[in-house]
Amino acid sequence: GKIPAVGRVIVMLASILTILAFFLGLLMAYLVVILKVSLFFAPSVVAAVDSDTFETVYQHFSMVWNQPWRLVVYETLLFGVKLICVPIWAFFCFAGFVLAMLPIGWLVPTDMQVIMGHANQWLGGWIQKLAELSSVDPFFVSDWTVSANSPLTLKIASVFMTLSLLFIAGLVIAYLLSIASVGNTLIYTIVRKRIDGENLLEVEEDEKDDISEPVAPEQTVSQEESTGEKPPSSSEEKPE
Repeated sequence: GKIPAVGRVIVMLASILTILAFFLGLLMAYLVVILKVSLFFAPSVVAAVDSDTFETVYQHFSMVWNQPWRLVVYETLLFGVKLICVPIWAFFCFAGFVLAMLPIGWLVPTDMQVIMGHANQWLGGWIQKLAELSSVDPFFVSDWTVSANSPLTLKIASVFMTLSLLFIAGLVIAYLLSIASVGNTLIYTIVRKRIDGENLLEVEEDEKDDISEPVAPEQTVSQEESTGEKPPSSSEEKPE
């Protein structure tokens, strides 16, 4: 377009492709939506149907194109479940930790203060912020400042206390991720049933045939009486 004399002519000719460029931009916007949906449903699709890359991409296109409103409604409901269940689980984890620390807080409050002070310092002050949310300090710590001359044994105890708190926080995060994983798998199963009429929860006939049913002893006896022959035994020796 900056070429003298012919630049405007080129721009004029390129404007003919505006409609094509519009559909290309529309496809790109659609791909952005597919990408965001795949962040939630890609593991569920692969786990439910054992699909490859192209099948997984096709399933995402099919869900967004055929049942977009179901994805929005179900994901909203799933978010509500997370919003209710995760705080409840976090509260019980917090209550369990506080109950476990009650004997230490009552018997050796000074040592408890040193241990929690170091753990709070290493975790960026999150323990103190958590304690300030409740009306009563559940950690029995009145002063969060720690001294550098603390005994080595208490510092080692602070290390294990920090690891324990990180483990509890990991439990809460893992519970959130498990709800998301199970919920998205159920959503994909329902949407797939609505689109293709395929029930992913049913066992196929080929899989049923592969399952061998054990023969009851009564059936073996009745077969022997009807034919007059004994079934071959594994203990009999084969002729040479």
